[in-house]
Amino acid sequence: MEQPPHLPAHEAWHHVYHQLCALKQALDQLGLGAAAPTEPPPPPPPALRLSKRQRQFLKLLCDPKGYTYKEIAHRMDCHPSTLRTYRERIARQHGIAGKTNLLRWALQNGLD
Repeated sequence: MEQPPHLPAHEAWHHVYHQLCALKQALDQLGLGAAAPTEPPPPPPPALRLSKRQRQFLKLLCDPKGYTYKEIAHRMDCHPSTLRTYRERIARQHGIAGKTNLLRWALQNGLD
């Protein structure tokens, strides 16, 4: 901050200090100061009941590269029918219907 040319340095800092105090008081009056109540952070998603392989499956399913079931099965070294079983068990455990809803659910629960 540049000091006004007509004030000596110590007086300029005193002037700035008073301006900051006035600003703090104005912010406090508006409810925007340090003492202002803040909204609590959103709660963390509930702990997911997923096996390591189910979690791996969902992460690959949500990957932006858009892997097919055949590609995911190859990466996980299993058969595509195993992936259908993972999907069905996850859906049943968490009350999810449909592949699109499963993707949405996985992304909302931090499995991207």
